[in-house]
Amino acid sequence: MNIIQRYFQWIQKDNPTGFVVNYPELTEDGETSVKGIYIVGDLTGIPLLKFATQKAADLIRSPIFEMWKKNKQIFNEMDADHKMQTSKNSKKDENTYDLVIVGAGPAGISAGIEAKKRGYKYIILEATDRLFNTIEDFPKGKPMFYEPKDMEETSELTMQGSTKEDLLSHLKTIAQKHDLNIAFNEKVEDIAVLGPNGHTVKTQSGAEYTSQKIILSIGKSGNHRRLNIEGENLPHVYNKLFDPGEFKNKRILVIGGGDNAMESVQLLEKSGNQVTLSYRGAALTRPKPDNILLIQKLAEEKKITVLLNSNVLKITESQVDMDNNGKKETLPFDIIFVMIGTQLPYEFFQKVGIRIENAKTKMTKWWMAFSLSFMGIVYFGKSSEAIFSSDSGSFISELFSGSLEAIIFKCIAWISVLVLFVSGLVCAYDLIANWKRYFATKWSYIKNTYFFLVLILFFFAFFGSKYFHFYLGGKDPYFWYSFSYTVTIALFGARRIAVAKKRYVTQQTLLLFFIQAIPLFLIPNFLLPWMDAHGLINSWWRDVVFLGGEWWRFVGFVLAWPLFIWNVFTDNPSMFWLIVSLIQTFVIIPFIVIRWGKGAYCGWICSCGAMAETLGDEYRTLASHGPRAKKWENLGQIILFSIFVISILHILGWNPSLSHSLEGINAMLLSGYKIIVDTFIAGIIGVGLYFFFGGRVWCRFACPLAALMHIYNKFSSWHILSDKKKCISCGLCTKNCHMGIDVMAYAQQGNPLDDVECVNCSACVNVCPTGVLSFGRYKKIWKK
Repeated sequence: MNIIQRYFQWIQKDNPTGFVVNYPELTEDGETSVKGIYIVGDLTGIPLLKFATQKAADLIRSPIFEMWKKNKQIFNEMDADHKMQTSKNSKKDENTYDLVIVGAGPAGISAGIEAKKRGYKYIILEATDRLFNTIEDFPKGKPMFYEPKDMEETSELTMQGSTKEDLLSHLKTIAQKHDLNIAFNEKVEDIAVLGPNGHTVKTQSGAEYTSQKIILSIGKSGNHRRLNIEGENLPHVYNKLFDPGEFKNKRILVIGGGDNAMESVQLLEKSGNQVTLSYRGAALTRPKPDNILLIQKLAEEKKITVLLNSNVLKITESQVDMDNNGKKETLPFDIIFVMIGTQLPYEFFQKVGIRIENAKTKMTKWWMAFSLSFMGIVYFGKSSEAIFSSDSGSFISELFSGSLEAIIFKCIAWISVLVLFVSGLVCAYDLIANWKRYFATKWSYIKNTYFFLVLILFFFAFFGSKYFHFYLGGKDPYFWYSFSYTVTIALFGARRIAVAKKRYVTQQTLLLFFIQAIPLFLIPNFLLPWMDAHGLINSWWRDVVFLGGEWWRFVGFVLAWPLFIWNVFTDNPSMFWLIVSLIQTFVIIPFIVIRWGKGAYCGWICSCGAMAETLGDEYRTLASHGPRAKKWENLGQIILFSIFVISILHILGWNPSLSHSLEGINAMLLSGYKIIVDTFIAGIIGVGLYFFFGGRVWCRFACPLAALMHIYNKFSSWHILSDKKKCISCGLCTKNCHMGIDVMAYAQQGNPLDDVECVNCSACVNVCPTGVLSFGRYKKIWKK
């Protein structure tokens, strides 16, 4: 391993790199992309019995359903009209309901109880021949825990009982008491959308049920993940453990690394079997800490065998071929349990038309092209020279005139215009065809209207100033870029505050806005020019600090090198800004990062962070996760090294004896950095991909200042802490991290989140349903 690889490994410290499970897109009310179809229970991403029953009951009680209840008379009149029709239609009317609930698990039964209480004509369709099938499938005697313990249950289907059997007895008693309308052995195969009048639910038996509203509470327990190897379908291979007592004196292989696999190993060993656990990972990190400790204890006592870094290759009637730490082995087993988890019924969702989170379609690519091309106009257009600057020059000659840097800027700006025009036509068609989806809420009207106005603004600012000698408001494109940047933070920041309703988020967002509005916009654009016009700025400040009236340099007091490099890259030596930059970057920022974490700057001061936390807030779940994305985070370290080299060469170029020899290479390096990093990666890619990969693309993968702060952050004791006993492994924390951190892996182990990428945005803390996460200093807590 070379020094670069060791350095990258030190920075990332073998951080966990788990993926995110993408669930159906849901509104706050639990409605899917198909109007009238709702989801409750496990398919919302929170695997808690209390949450499932409570949310199902709350849905039926919600204003949407209450308004529907007030219009019940209309449904009754419709029923009366149906009764006057033919006997065939009367038979059809028997299967017409106000509400169809799919699944007779805890969530479905809870919804059914509330629906009956409110007088709805409803039916519950259950694929099997029994209630609470998922719980019935739990191993015999499985202990039951109900989190969060302090959650008040207003659903009539309460959670009670220390074991699976106790809980089932309690739940069945409540269900029998309410005498619900349930049709067993009715597995739903499809849902046909009829339009505004409702949907038709089609089952495997051929029956059809028509309803205006449908609640899916089917869970995901029946969709087991597969190994996709030979022998997986043999009769001695199982996906579930029902009764451990059925197996005695058997050689059993359990494949998996989750809680289900851990608990099954314990139960099977207790029943008197020779149990081996096979897991593909290098360590057990996903299960609850108590399960890990029990497995480790059993392994130490030689009661079970644990094979880490192992993969099963083939299963036969009495043997298993496997790769054990790179070594091929054949081991004898009587029974195999494949417990590698379950997956969502994606095929069913696709068939019905329910959209999945983060799903990328062909239309997504067109919108991505539109976004990137618009940012091309914004970032390359505002910096490019005008074409048709003279009356005699042709378009082509003007386009390819000037320096290489000028040509590149003009070409990319105009290519962006062409791509924007083509992709804009396609996107406009999509916008019109799917108008209701894009303008489904009041906020979507505000947001999309604002985007349209910004688009018009930049066309006026760009084309007007460069081709028609028209300066909107007498200001250049730089001013309007800064203006729209500030307004965007204000508008989307207000939304963030309203949605989060958290004091931390409110304080953070307000500070980010005021830093952007005052020192980064109002002072350089209005206050300083006004003070200069009235003789309030002395010559030293004007000439030494602002280099002859370049008021935009004031932003350098907030945005430090190497994020903002232009106060160091001056034509003539500027010792003032060199000293300020050195103090900022190597004294002030290290102090605040080591004291309060990297997020003290990235999440509370930086203007890039301000845009990411406001405009990017509703897109944070789009961030990429996994090992490949983690490796791309090293790009920032490469850019940091590049800017170090460029900066050193530029400062050396201030020396008269070296200036001539370094002039050419410095100009080329600086021009390349400006085009590739400062404009293309930070501008077009960094902002253009907000709506597709989250708002922290630039901050996470390429920002050189963030890369430098990663080094400082290695010595910080300020992190997000976790109470591992509360973690339910729902994955919401990881899903909502727009830095792509596998937060759940830290929470499951009770480890402090020491991934250097963390920006203290608090999203994972706020979204956790059981209060696992909090901010603090882990060293002090360890000493307690």
